[in-house]
Amino acid sequence: MDDRIVINTGPLIAFARADALDVLRQLPIQFICPREVEQEIKAGAALGYPVVLPPWLTIIQLGNPLDPVALAALDPGRQPSFASPSKRTSAGSAWTTARDEGPPWQ
Repeated sequence: MDDRIVINTGPLIAFARADALDVLRQLPIQFICPREVEQEIKAGAALGYPVVLPPWLTIIQLGNPLDPVALAALDPGRQPSFASPSKRTSAGSAWTTARDEGPPWQ
């Protein structure tokens, strides 16, 4: 599977609330969740929110840190989705932010 998308907390919660996580699983795409997003979801679970970490989700530690300007413009929950999971930038990184709201630096 060559196509990868980095997904953050918001889309996972939205698909879970719509009972549609299985739709994502059926796509020919590997969904990657940064470790920071996993921690955010687990912190929410400690407060009583549902855990939204399906078993098909690949959780990774990001390899490339964000530029300091990007860090200043993004809240902590969105920062991991803008970082590259490897030396090659994922074309689908932060797909919800870029498509729905536009980049935060505009």
